[in-house]
Amino acid sequence: MKITELPVPEPLKELTLQSGIAELYPPQEEAILAGVLEGKNLVLASPTASGKTLISELCGVKHVLEKNGKVIYLAP
Repeated sequence: MKITELPVPEPLKELTLQSGIAELYPPQEEAILAGVLEGKNLVLASPTASGKTLISELCGVKHVLEKNGKVIYLAP
């Protein structure tokens, strides 16, 4: 899945593309297709460097931009 196809605000797409990410890894695409960007809960358990952080960032920034929300991101 390409970043340009994601249901996120355009500024977020542009920022992601500028950082050099143009396409999602398979675990990332599975999370998107499972509805994570529509607010569905899920546990994303995948190997190191498979893109878990990007998914959390996309969800968080989308929430802030679209709903003027707040986000707390915790990681070990």
